Amino acid sequence: FGGGKGHVADGCSEAAGRVMGERGLRTLRDLGQKVTVANTAEEACAIAAGILADNPHDIPFALLYMLDAEARYARVEGTSGLGAGTASAWQRIDISEPAEQSGTWPLRRVFDTGAAELVSDLARFGPLPGGPWPESPEAALVLPITALGQTRPTGFLVVGLSPRRIVDADYKSFFDLIAGHIGSAVTNA
Repeated sequence: FGGGKGHVADGCSEAAGRVMGERGLRTLRDLGQKVTVANTAEEACAIAAGILADNPHDIPFALLYMLDAEARYARVEGTSGLGAGTASAWQRIDISEPAEQSGTWPLRRVFDTGAAELVSDLARFGPLPGGPWPESPEAALVLPITALGQTRPTGFLVVGLSPRRIVDADYKSFFDLIAGHIGSAVTNA
């Protein structure tokens, strides 16, 4: 390789980036192909959760919540990496309560702003699955799921961020695309 240790490190970095890119593309492709067959929003969430579970390296855990008709309660409709009803995967969240009071995910703020929110104080939930890694994620991202033609979210995607990935614009964009695919599937269903 002729130049010293830097070239080997660059080669490893490029290979790791290629593998991460391939995993992400496979996840997005599967979402685009398989979630569109859902007949209901709940079925779309269940299918999406199964697809997200197939990529634990990039998505250690995921929760899909759908809002009720009054947009007061969010009900978990799909999980990967966590069982529904566990300490961090509530079956139902009253989004009228601030997350600081309820100790849950900040769904209300995401509903109000329509923007994703990074949650970095995950230790309050206890150990969380790190995918194939032994350490828990240090952060999670809560994203709005918005059906086409709607201005407010119809649900939320909560994803654990890999403890072994840098949280950069590409990683966040990956999750934006996932939420978009789920929003499209909910609209079609």
